[in-house]
Amino acid sequence: MLNGIHGLTLLYTLRKFIKLLDTILQGIHMVQVQEIHGGSAGTEYMYLILNNELVHVSQLPHARIVKVEERGRRRKLVIWDVPDNVVSGHDGIYVSFSSRGRYPYITYFKLPKDLKDLPFISISSLYVKRLFREDIRDPIKEIIMRRGIQVRLFDRERYQLSQYRRIVPKLVSDIHDDLRDMGMSMEHIIMWERAVRIIELLEDPTYAEYLSLILPTPQGRIKSLHEKIVHAYELWLLLKVIKSFQELGASLKSKELRIGFTENIPAITLNYEGKVIHVLYQPTIMPHIMSAFMNLEKPYHVVPDIAIVVLDEDKHIEYGNLFKYAEKVPILIEAKLSLEGRTKYESVDITIRQIRNYMKLLKNKPKVVVPIYERSPSAVGILNSIKGVRAIDEVNPYNQDKVKEFTDIIKSEATKHLKNI
Repeated sequence: MLNGIHGLTLLYTLRKFIKLLDTILQGIHMVQVQEIHGGSAGTEYMYLILNNELVHVSQLPHARIVKVEERGRRRKLVIWDVPDNVVSGHDGIYVSFSSRGRYPYITYFKLPKDLKDLPFISISSLYVKRLFREDIRDPIKEIIMRRGIQVRLFDRERYQLSQYRRIVPKLVSDIHDDLRDMGMSMEHIIMWERAVRIIELLEDPTYAEYLSLILPTPQGRIKSLHEKIVHAYELWLLLKVIKSFQELGASLKSKELRIGFTENIPAITLNYEGKVIHVLYQPTIMPHIMSAFMNLEKPYHVVPDIAIVVLDEDKHIEYGNLFKYAEKVPILIEAKLSLEGRTKYESVDITIRQIRNYMKLLKNKPKVVVPIYERSPSAVGILNSIKGVRAIDEVNPYNQDKVKEFTDIIKSEATKHLKNI
């Protein structure tokens, strides 16, 4: 009985509070802010700079959604009511993405102190009122980073951000060192299609971090940061593999490093004693449509991180046709940050399924090497019990012994294959 009375009292108090809050807000002049939500393709998000923080409209005091309208293709027009005394006189940015979502277009604006002539804030209204600073070409670099402005976090993304800051800068620094060792630089890297987003990561990890944090939801930020950590690790391993072949005596056919996803375009080609060695990044073993009929284990993942192909001549391997060259593929590499189950593909069970699918499609020919960034002794034991698999944990810039173990395996398997053909 007492619990029931207590619950009614709490409900009554809450209703009074909501009514009081509505009364307060009715006495405040509100301005509407328009955004288009739906990820990072054909969308628009607004941020204000408050107390040296970049703050999304959802984080502003008393901001509330008053209208949501479907726009198709999973996009929605979202209209916020925000007190004008919170936003007036402040500067900020609008972040918009093209329909393909490859790169954000960021514009910098300064709101007037009197918003009577600006009943709603949107990209179009700011253009009409000429409130955008067209002389500011890159607000992140020219305003946000230069002034040391921090993005206000939602909290859930805090762990992933700490991981990014711990892992990525060192990987990128090592990548640049390896490029210099090979007589290459950023100018020699060519990004294909969707891979163009990786270039920002290699040029400036801090800038790339900001571009992840200007997504307006914690889950969007977590996903973006995680993908960048993964790509940095894969590219770091890719260069270790290329250097391993150079140490065996192979020579680069060209200094162009081509990075693309699923296209089967060699990241780099080397020549070795009359043989052509293609190092493929994110190749497609078989078209996804065909793989669905191969009785593979779910998920139907047919894209390993790195594949080594040894040919008698320099021949292009068409998209999805790597399975036709099973006899020519001595090594596959499936990189993992950890195997603690933090994401779908970072668990032992899923990794085993991936490996089995690769082996089935390539007739159990390649050695599958699984470098793991974090310490994962139990996962290593399980994976190494599978025939044709070699897993190594702690393969990272802070453990050169494990890096050497990884590169020694690459050299050993490559040498074994080259001697038998």
